[in-house]
Amino acid sequence: MLLRAVPGQSKGGNMYRGHLLSYMLLLLAVTILLDQSDAQKSVPVTELTSKGGTNYSGSGEGKLEIFCYRARPYSPFGVFSSSRLEYRILPPSYALYEGESEQEVHYLHGNASQSWLPVLFQRKHVSFPPFTNKCIGIVSSYAYSFVFREYNIDYFRLLQCVASLALFFYARNLVHSPAIFYSGGALLGVLASILLLIFLLKRLFPGGRMTVAAMFVTGWSFWIYLLLQLWNSKFEIFCHYKHYFLAYIGLSAGIAFLICYRIGPPKDERTIDTMQILMQFVALNGVYFSSDAPEVTLAFCIIALLAYNFPARMKARFTTWLQRRFFKPTIRMLTEEEYIRQGDETTARELERLRDFARSPDCDAWKVMSRLRNPSRFGSFVLGESHLQDSEILEYETTGAHFDDDSALTHDTTDDDDGEHDVDIALRRNLLAEGARSASRYLTSASSVLANGNHTGNHLRNTILHRT
Repeated sequence: MLLRAVPGQSKGGNMYRGHLLSYMLLLLAVTILLDQSDAQKSVPVTELTSKGGTNYSGSGEGKLEIFCYRARPYSPFGVFSSSRLEYRILPPSYALYEGESEQEVHYLHGNASQSWLPVLFQRKHVSFPPFTNKCIGIVSSYAYSFVFREYNIDYFRLLQCVASLALFFYARNLVHSPAIFYSGGALLGVLASILLLIFLLKRLFPGGRMTVAAMFVTGWSFWIYLLLQLWNSKFEIFCHYKHYFLAYIGLSAGIAFLICYRIGPPKDERTIDTMQILMQFVALNGVYFSSDAPEVTLAFCIIALLAYNFPARMKARFTTWLQRRFFKPTIRMLTEEEYIRQGDETTARELERLRDFARSPDCDAWKVMSRLRNPSRFGSFVLGESHLQDSEILEYETTGAHFDDDSALTHDTTDDDDGEHDVDIALRRNLLAEGARSASRYLTSASSVLANGNHTGNHLRNTILHRT
């Protein structure tokens, strides 16, 4: 051998070479750290602000450019606020790095050579949480420009929260709706038809299941790239192949609709409960992700759950209290014509209900007939005749003609018999003025009220005399 270890010096030489290698690695690490710190110092950081509609632009030299947004003070009134970066000139290709600080952006940029995924996610706008610091880094060889906007109220997020709450509270009704069942089934059929395409792709490739499984396991980045390219070119694809696209959607939706029509809406309570729970779970997720303040939206979700599971009796009492406390109904008094018309309508309706009950099997005819003074008259009434006889109407008409002088109606109200006589005279006068039906109504009221005592009878008598 050309090289021979000297006896007694092999151990010391190995130690020397080990120390030398350690010093070289340490020097390399220090050099890399110094280079990174110099690179961080050399990269300018631009503060994003929406005052005056400031426009920002990139040089397009392929260097890292960092833009940072400083969080605004937290306010519960800004729950649905949002901040967004909107491109005015979108570069054909660029790399985007997002982090909470400049150091994190530099770290992501330093490790970008290990992955090409950031280049795929090319978006036309970038969202910034209003209450959290966020920095982005852009690397592009093409010039670009964008504008940064802040919205105190993002109406899309507000609409998302309101719609999700409505979906949560009306999930039970929607589950029972056949229209929702058929439309949801058609939509699910369109989405499930993608599985048919995957099955056809499996038949095209050799190797069967193993080939497709290997594509999904090892080629996931290819599928991400393909989906992103399709999404970015969705309008061009739809314009060029809209006939095929509409035919595919119509065919898959039609087949799904026919299957749902054949099966029919669910009737099993457990199936309905499961669908309701899934729908309410989706609604709560929509409420939670409708704002960048998760503690507020989480409170919305908890309040919605408590309100939905609140006991029905206590909920009704609380609703009634709110209506009486803050929404007091205005009571409008009836006019004399409205009162008379309402009385006539009520009398006719109740008489018809009495006829229906007498004709129904629930009525014990023999028991009723045994308690009546004139069963034949009641039978005529049930068959549709009037509840007043002609002789009674004629008696009221002929008797009322003798009481044209108002002085004859003034009597002492201390005696019960005189009071009943006054009421009878007033009823006869009303018979001449308003007809037999109104007089019967006054007669019924008088007989029921006079039986309760002098005070009530006197009050009714005075009222009738005043009307007369």
